[in-house]
Amino acid sequence: MFQASTPSDSTQHQVRWTDEETRSPLQIIADLGVMDELDRPRQRNATIFTSITGALAELGINRTLLQVRDKFKKLKYLYLQERKRLQSCGQSSRSQFRFWEEMHRLMGDRPVAVASESSSSQTSCEIPAPSIQYGNCASHHLLF
Repeated sequence: MFQASTPSDSTQHQVRWTDEETRSPLQIIADLGVMDELDRPRQRNATIFTSITGALAELGINRTLLQVRDKFKKLKYLYLQERKRLQSCGQSSRSQFRFWEEMHRLMGDRPVAVASESSSSQTSCEIPAPSIQYGNCASHHLLF
């Protein structure tokens, strides 16, 4: 059905996801109703991600369990960072996060408590320069 990934698989190259491939696991998570389980700290989610990976394979999207898990974790982190930025800027700010709507449907009422990779002084109302998170360049938007 799907193939397990070794640590070297995920570190050797970055898998590019299309927008459709990114939205599919988010829809599967919503359909399965497993967001509460995925949102728990220190929860073992291998069974959930195995189900998601299997459902993706049925759609013709072949990703490993680790790829799906890592993708979801990145999307969750980016969503929470963006939501925190928007809350500090007021409702007039508009999100530039590509998967805002899908992630907001899954996580909209959850508290914004994100461990920042850098200092919390980065909560700026300015939209970040095109980069890993928000770039319009094809090489960037497929990563997230």
